Amino acid sequence: MDKVLSNAARERKPQPGDCALCFNCATILAFTDDLGLRCANAHEFDDLNFDETIIAAQMTIRAESDWESAANEEH
Repeated sequence: MDKVLSNAARERKPQPGDCALCFNCATILAFTDDLGLRCANAHEFDDLNFDETIIAAQMTIRAESDWESAANEEH
């Protein structure tokens, strides 16, 4: 987690394996070798999912977007 926060504070190009949050739904993502994005794998997800800083960022993103969880969507 320290790596994520220290890199977020600096302006630098992302590197493969770096993590990011989707600004629409707050999903935890990881950069691929070609700097595309993919959903974080189980290890990456477990490392970040319960971090208080990540949770706070996810809550902020979701509060400021029109995101709705699948559990809240009406079918």
